[in-house]
Amino acid sequence: MHTGKGNKAKERKCIDSKPDSVLNYIKLSLKNSGLALNLAGSEIRGRHAQTWLGYFIGLIQILLATSIYWLIFGVILSVDTGYVPFPLFVLTGLIPWVYFSGIVQEAGNSLLSSQHLITKIYFPRVILPFSKALPGLLDFFIAFAVAIVLMIIWKMPLRITMFTVPLFLLILIFSGIALGLWISSLSVRFRDFSRLIPYLINFGFFMTPVFYPSTIVPAKLEFILFINPAAFAIKGMRWAMFGTDFPSVYYLISLVPMMIFFMWGWHNYRKNEKHYADII
Repeated sequence: MHTGKGNKAKERKCIDSKPDSVLNYIKLSLKNSGLALNLAGSEIRGRHAQTWLGYFIGLIQILLATSIYWLIFGVILSVDTGYVPFPLFVLTGLIPWVYFSGIVQEAGNSLLSSQHLITKIYFPRVILPFSKALPGLLDFFIAFAVAIVLMIIWKMPLRITMFTVPLFLLILIFSGIALGLWISSLSVRFRDFSRLIPYLINFGFFMTPVFYPSTIVPAKLEFILFINPAAFAIKGMRWAMFGTDFPSVYYLISLVPMMIFFMWGWHNYRKNEKHYADII
């Protein structure tokens, strides 16, 4: 009798350790989506706890960076941004870039930074990188509201196309999660992989038209922009806010590698996440 029960227990354990089917994993993830909101809420409260600047710390950092780039590239180097004031041009590049890079960094480290949860309870681990997209939204909307105020101060018209900004924001969210999902799924087994994130972000910053217009990029190097989803979103937001050139259809190319990274990372989670507690 004892031997039979032992064999059944082993068999049950073996079955439980197998990856869920695609459909079941999607259902399980959606069922636990509320956990992502709770994790995001806890992170927001923890991030701004015991800081007298509170929820405006992110805005102040962006405004300081805008001032520095304005001085260097707007005043000293006199980079031409057309009819858009240079500080406003840089600000509308920094706001989406800071949000995007924050998702990539936080989502990419989400598994390693959540060991205290992973080793105690089971939930779909894929929720962790998704939850990292929510805290930065608060900083994004605060900074975006300031950008609108500055547009009014500079007497720039508020366009109906501004209502399309959320569409380009979705591109940032999807791309950031896709990269973070892929990086975090690999960093569990290859710990050094996550250490590359800051270097990749710094490299990507200069490959993105944050403080310079995309028109100064030579034609033979435009492919760098076309495969960069952040460049797509930033150029789209500037079009929506200022009426600059609409992004070329070639920018849609950037969504192809993001789809690959998303599916690759999601597959890694579904296949291996039940073993993450042992690996970590």
